Amino acid sequence: MSITKKQPSFWSILSLFCLLISAIVIVVFHKTHANTIDRTETTTATTNNQNGHVTKKQNDAENKTNYRNLSPKDAYNKGIEYSQQSNVDNYNIDKAVDYIQYSAATGYAEAQFKLGLMYFQGLGVQSNPAVGFYWIEKAAKNDYPHAQIYLAYMYKKGIGVSANLFKSNYWLRQARENGIDVNLSSLPFF
Repeated sequence: MSITKKQPSFWSILSLFCLLISAIVIVVFHKTHANTIDRTETTTATTNNQNGHVTKKQNDAENKTNYRNLSPKDAYNKGIEYSQQSNVDNYNIDKAVDYIQYSAATGYAEAQFKLGLMYFQGLGVQSNPAVGFYWIEKAAKNDYPHAQIYLAYMYKKGIGVSANLFKSNYWLRQARENGIDVNLSSLPFF
């Protein structure tokens, strides 16, 4: 009786490669988004100590962002409000990112699109085109037409993803079905 070794098939190697890539993406995405929804806001409160001196102390528990009281749309609007105040105080951009990330994570397409743009531009977050693409794609899949146009353009130009004219045309058709009729070559994106 002879023992022969079977060579792994192309498909088994390809599926293992895809599994490995998926695991890497999940780990990287998790590390970049760890503690974003549970990030607490810290403010200083003034109190009088026993000597009558005014002191400042951190009060995290009372000022923790409470997303559960807001709908995804309200959380997004609150994030936009904070982002418009961020030129006065950099602390507000952190709040804006928190609210928009929460809203995006709950599936609100407009927030997903905005978060994707924030990652492309590095606005309040570290610039990361792959994560930006991820969020814009999620918004496009949720039938947000502006995201569909961006996604079509990104696939056409290979921005954040490998160029793919088939997918570009698909997302352009989706955007047209949702009411946006535009020629990609006329867009001033990026």
